[in-house]
Amino acid sequence: MPFEIPGAVLLTATSISVLRQAANDVFNRINSDTSYSNQFIIVSNISQPLQEQLSGDRNPLELPYRLTLDAQRQQAVIRIMPSGAYERLTQSFTGELIESYSKSLQLKRGYPVPRKSIH
Repeated sequence: MPFEIPGAVLLTATSISVLRQAANDVFNRINSDTSYSNQFIIVSNISQPLQEQLSGDRNPLELPYRLTLDAQRQQAVIRIMPSGAYERLTQSFTGELIESYSKSLQLKRGYPVPRKSIH
């Protein structure tokens, strides 16, 4: 299999209802469990109608995703996109981490650490 992603959910010759359920499970888990990092579903033996359905204008999974198709090998990789709340939490954490690191560097170099003012 050309697509090898550790921890990915693997499905074979699935239906849209099974795929939708798997996508919902991954989506709910990445948005509620901070230790869960998998966002991928790999589908092998994907039918032509299912390929067309997933790559069409409508959203058959009813949640945000990105699709990579290998029609020749009848395989697909679906990346489930986290919710906006998850993204905001990640950005907030990253900002705090960068601020903490920046303060640490300033202290090591002898620069004064700027104080946050509360209005």
